[in-house]
Amino acid sequence: SGVGRGLDVKLLLKRWKAEPQKKLDCCVEVGATAADTSGNAIETAEWLHKEGFHSIYLVTANYHIRRAKLEFGRLAPDVVVTPYPVTPDKFDLVLITREYTKFLLAYVRSLL
Repeated sequence: SGVGRGLDVKLLLKRWKAEPQKKLDCCVEVGATAADTSGNAIETAEWLHKEGFHSIYLVTANYHIRRAKLEFGRLAPDVVVTPYPVTPDKFDLVLITREYTKFLLAYVRSLL
């Protein structure tokens, strides 16, 4: 969930198979309807429950992994999340600062 618009699924799977987890290519699904991290967690939790799964690999940018995992924990507490952070080609201090602010807001929301 939350994949970029226009993502080439064949290219994604080709890259996936080139990595150490290539034996997992049977289990890749792509969803693109969620608009934000909370929506990704909701969309994915609904899909997992519908399919009868209880665990996922959470693949996202390394600077975003903590907030994404936090949202999954809040919105899908019964799902075991294995983080798989990836390093994006470009990121800067503004992006990191924005993500940290969003993380703090998500953390406060998870406490309420």
